[in-house]
Amino acid sequence: MYLTEEILKENPNICEYMAPSIDVRQDMVVVEIPKLGKEATVQAIKEWGQPKSKITHLIFCTTSGVDMPGADYRLTKLLGLCPSVKRLMMHMQGCFAEGTVLRHCRFD
Repeated sequence: MYLTEEILKENPNICEYMAPSIDVRQDMVVVEIPKLGKEATVQAIKEWGQPKSKITHLIFCTTSGVDMPGADYRLTKLLGLCPSVKRLMMHMQGCFAEGTVLRHCRFD
């Protein structure tokens, strides 16, 4: 769950037991998850040392809710990647998602 002091102040019931906060949470992750993905991806591209124009595939997973177009599409736009980049979006994968995603990756 992505929470900041600002988010908690704006949504005081978000952490209350049985409070109706699912819509608030979903609205938050739709915006914030791609931003977090961008931060991680920019750092990964920097470490990779290649231009982002060499990226052919984007594999994205999240344990947050489903939204269309998804975080993979939003991340592609935030990074300025070519629209032809092949995307694989995996929703609601839980804690084992990292291993599942890495099985689909190829690092050159």
